[in-house]
Amino acid sequence: MLNELRLMIEHIAHTEYVKVITLQISCGNCYKTQRTGLWTTNYNKSIRKFSEGHYEHGKRTGFWTEWYITGIKESEGHFEHGKQIGFWTEWYGNGNKRSEGHYSEHDKRTGFWTEWWTNGIKHLEGHYEHGKQTGFWTYWHDNGNKHLEGHNIICRTSNGYEYAKQIGFWTEWWINGNFRKIYNYNSSGT
Repeated sequence: MLNELRLMIEHIAHTEYVKVITLQISCGNCYKTQRTGLWTTNYNKSIRKFSEGHYEHGKRTGFWTEWYITGIKESEGHFEHGKQIGFWTEWYGNGNKRSEGHYSEHDKRTGFWTEWWTNGIKHLEGHYEHGKQTGFWTYWHDNGNKHLEGHNIICRTSNGYEYAKQIGFWTEWWINGNFRKIYNYNSSGT
């Protein structure tokens, strides 16, 4: 069992986390070098947790939480077959919320998302489809004044590559809140 655990720690250090080199695995089971069950990792020589969640057949599954070394929560959400799915929340190291929204079964952002500046002021909000920005989007300066708003559409190239493109009227404001400019993007994105 000890040799399997050593092999597993070496495997983790080379694949999944950069931070894991300074971590200690405090619980969990290993079956044929695949993680299974509840796993908690702590920062080296510390009772402070780094991450906690379940593995099934070597892949993250169910609810997971990660923390900064300070003990402040960094992220939480669900995994299915090793991919992020459902509602996720992330925080900055100062405890302010960084982002929240949903992931699709394909591990891509989907639906309504909100992101904040490190000072807690809203930075942007809008919808994602297949991991691309689509629909109406609003951006704010870090002082809370509106910066930019308009629509995006998803376009597809002949070889199937998808990308988001600004379309129609976009309005921009200076950092002091005064109107700056209106852009009109046609269907070609210019």
